[in-house]
Amino acid sequence: MYFFISLHQQNILTMNGIVEILLIVFIFVIIVKIGRLTFFRNRIKYKENIINIEIDTLYSFVKGKLGEKAKFNNFDEECAILSTKETILLETKRDMIAYYRPLYDNLVKINTKELSRFSQENRKFITNYIKGFKEIESFIDKHNEQVLQKILEKYKTFFDTCLKYPLDEQQRRSIASQQNQCLVISSAGSGKTTSIVGKVLYLTKIKHIDAKKILLISFTRKAANELTERIGIDGLQGYTFHKLALDIISNYKQEKPAIAPDTNIICENIVRKQLKDTHFKSLVCKYITQRDFINIKDEGLEKHKDEKRYKYVAKGTDSNGNKIRVKSLQEKWICLILQTLGVEFLYEEPYEIKVADKEYSQYKPDFSIYYEKDGKQKRIYLEHFGVDKDLNVASWFADDYSISYSKANEKYNESIEWKKNIHKQNNTTMIYTTSADFPYQKIKKKIKKMLQDNDVPIHEMSEEEENKLILPENDKEQTPIINLITTFISLLKTNCKNINDVLDSIRKDSDKYSEYMVSNIFMPIYNLYEEYLRKNNLIDFSDCIHQATEIIEKTHLYSYDYIIVDEFQDISIDRYKFLQALQNSTPKAKLYCVGDDWQSIYRFSGSDISLFNQFEHYFGISEIDKIETTYRFGEPLISFSSNFVQKNPYQIKKHIRPFNKEAKTDIELKPYLIKEYKEQITEIVSHIPQDKQIFFLGRYSFDDYDLKKNFKCKSAGQKIYYLVDNRWIEFQTIHKSKGLEADYVIILSCNNDNAHNFPSKIEDDPSIKYLLSKSEKYPFAEERRLFYVAITRAKIKTYVLYKNYYQSTFIDEASLMQGVYNNFNANIGYGNHFLANTKENRQKIVDKHKNAYKKWDAKEETYLLQLYNEGKTIPQIAKIMQRSYTSIHTRLEKLL
Repeated sequence: MYFFISLHQQNILTMNGIVEILLIVFIFVIIVKIGRLTFFRNRIKYKENIINIEIDTLYSFVKGKLGEKAKFNNFDEECAILSTKETILLETKRDMIAYYRPLYDNLVKINTKELSRFSQENRKFITNYIKGFKEIESFIDKHNEQVLQKILEKYKTFFDTCLKYPLDEQQRRSIASQQNQCLVISSAGSGKTTSIVGKVLYLTKIKHIDAKKILLISFTRKAANELTERIGIDGLQGYTFHKLALDIISNYKQEKPAIAPDTNIICENIVRKQLKDTHFKSLVCKYITQRDFINIKDEGLEKHKDEKRYKYVAKGTDSNGNKIRVKSLQEKWICLILQTLGVEFLYEEPYEIKVADKEYSQYKPDFSIYYEKDGKQKRIYLEHFGVDKDLNVASWFADDYSISYSKANEKYNESIEWKKNIHKQNNTTMIYTTSADFPYQKIKKKIKKMLQDNDVPIHEMSEEEENKLILPENDKEQTPIINLITTFISLLKTNCKNINDVLDSIRKDSDKYSEYMVSNIFMPIYNLYEEYLRKNNLIDFSDCIHQATEIIEKTHLYSYDYIIVDEFQDISIDRYKFLQALQNSTPKAKLYCVGDDWQSIYRFSGSDISLFNQFEHYFGISEIDKIETTYRFGEPLISFSSNFVQKNPYQIKKHIRPFNKEAKTDIELKPYLIKEYKEQITEIVSHIPQDKQIFFLGRYSFDDYDLKKNFKCKSAGQKIYYLVDNRWIEFQTIHKSKGLEADYVIILSCNNDNAHNFPSKIEDDPSIKYLLSKSEKYPFAEERRLFYVAITRAKIKTYVLYKNYYQSTFIDEASLMQGVYNNFNANIGYGNHFLANTKENRQKIVDKHKNAYKKWDAKEETYLLQLYNEGKTIPQIAKIMQRSYTSIHTRLEKLL
């Protein structure tokens, strides 16, 4: 009994303890909740106090710009003041948004629950502030558009009559712009010169700006003079950058500086003199022996069926004293090595034993080497196999045999084994090299050892004798070296670079080749060139720009209201800095630049397209306008040229339209055969009316080679003309034709048959890349723009000629764009790939392309891009990869 009483008491005690604990917990929870509520209220109060302080200390941005220090009330008041202005500058919009954004960012962080506990006055302010801030940008844009429309309406008569023809809507908008910086993005034939003339007339006649306060700059003396004459306003003078810089230096120093007459000739004289120095010549010769293999992707694997492919002339002569034409660059250097080792040899002399059969023609080893031993003449053979270390041939090798790449490897390696067996069966000696044995010094060492192992006497030349063979005095080989050095020096100065800084960048990249070139070849000539200028008290054009820039930055003596720049897509770093110094003189000048990024084609001379495409990055916030109506040509050339150039996604997008919907300009792709060249050119010209102007255009200055062989030629000043069908027709390079137009244009040699293709596959020397603007990611980006320039010179029709069977990748692409494969003007052959639209030929396509239905994988896509970037045409790629043209084109569209 006692036990149960005790247990009952314990339960009561336990329950009391639980109640006490629960009570304590309850009280604790209440205290926590009260604490949290107090903390929350205090925090909200604190936030509200902070906001109040920010509101109380917030001054009006707009009134501040007017010189008043007044508290901010609301955005309605700010906008009301802005409404009294004419155009609101983009800098004002940017600065105003930046000024009010910190408070906006703090206010939007306040959640709805917190905001509900703010005072009614503060809630109203916060709501209105957030709403007003969001509307600032649209208000300013709308206001500026209204102001612009009033200007255009007010001065409509001026815009209609200031020039021979009324200005179009886009031209008027850019001309009436009041912004501090304005970039006008033009297009071919869109009237950029008209826009510039209209801008100057508007400034002088409507805005009453003194003509002397307007600086007009173009890139050529001819363009600057034409602008000056066309505008015809007293006190207005068009300048080139160099002429302006020269005047600034002359006025500042009160002495006109002496400009070096021809920097290329100065550099050439210095280089030729230095080449007489044994050490320097040795350094240059080392460069020559390595140069051909820096950028070449398995070029040495070149083994063509076509006899005409003996396109490389080797140094020196063979044992018979004859010049040697070989099939590849690597064979060219093997010829040199054999001569430097004092070995007698003949190239592709027939094998001493007849081995020809129904499958193989008579064997002709690459090199037959002759020597005497024990009074008898001996002969061994040196074969050079165009394979890499894994015995693979070049990726394009399959194209010669119209077979797959794997089949090409198999076929080539079978030929290697056949040759080895021939020598084994006939007990003759064959030694061999491969493409993997290059570069020059490595393969020379290997050949020397193989010859010695076979008891061939070696009579090795001295280094000086070898260098004379590599680079004879006054040899044409010196010309590209001189050009490379001159280009380096010019780009170094144009890009405002210090040669030691360039060298540091090269070393950071561990680029041994470029380090060698800069340290051993470029720097010595550069130092001698600069020394020559100093000794003769001369400056070059780059010095002229640099010195003028320094004078302006130091003195601020030159002040303009407006600076207008033509052909802005050609801007370079030194000109940009000069322009920036001119604009930043007090007070700051307004800048109006006109250009076309689709026609940026002077990267090789220092032009940097990023200065155009990233205009605001370099010059600050700017108005970007476009003029997209072309007054030169019509459809279908408009659509074709626009689509072609905009295949590069990095080009600025434009929507080009014709001035007249009825305007018509055709483009025709025409193949030619060399043996029928004269007749085909004559036929084209004969169908062009006598009163119409014609241009011949070439990618290179020597693209008139076939014209010279077939037609009478004459020169008039700097111009060249050819007599075709009793008409003298001017020949121009595409670069020189920019800015010109003709009724008909005939573009010559859009081929893919040698190093000088269009698009050009000639790569910049690796050392030059440190001075050029950053290369664009899209393949052949500048070449694509160059093709655009070429085809848009014509008002009536453009003919694009290409050698049958050797059409350019641009021809392939253009053909696909026009649906040429089935039917394009009916008479155009497409090499041996022209396809009639018949059931039989369609079946042949299916039979031919074995991988037509094979899924594309990452490896194949990488291989496809490799072939395309090597300059392969779509038919060539199709043959190598065993796919259809359409499949190749569609996949490239996706990848590019």
